[in-house]
Amino acid sequence: GNQGAKKRLDQNAKRMRSLRIAFIIGLLAQLSARGLALARGNSTPGWLWVGTALSMAISWFTLSSIAAFAAPTWGKDGELLDGGADLSMGGMCGYYHDILYISVFVQVTSLLSTWFWMFYLLIPAYGLYKLFVLVIIPYFQKPASSEEGQMSEAMRKKLEKTEKRAERRRQKRF
Repeated sequence: GNQGAKKRLDQNAKRMRSLRIAFIIGLLAQLSARGLALARGNSTPGWLWVGTALSMAISWFTLSSIAAFAAPTWGKDGELLDGGADLSMGGMCGYYHDILYISVFVQVTSLLSTWFWMFYLLIPAYGLYKLFVLVIIPYFQKPASSEEGQMSEAMRKKLEKTEKRAERRRQKRF
């Protein structure tokens, strides 16, 4: 009960600390690069500023979402009721982790080459993959119930005709 909640609270606190450090590394890398470029008088393309802002927003959103998963529940008397969700679980929490890792990776490596921004395309590509595998392909592989009903009706009529013929042949023999 309560011992498990305390253990989960400690695990989540450690994980959140690591994720915040990663977030800060990405943030500082981008802000220092943009600040250095401004200080040197180098012109930075507008898309890079937009990309940096979007990247920061994505990182902040995913970190905040993970923090919401990790949030403990306290009783009215201050007793720990729940240590928060298991952050190693799959589902949305796992996707948020992946997106945060991709964001930090892009924020740091894009300082070496702007081509690293292309790694952000992994997120919608994975989303499309999941859409096809879980929704679109099963939809087209599943026979439609209305078509199935029509086919069974046609098969039923064909069977009736075959049975009538067979019955007529039996009657002719006797």
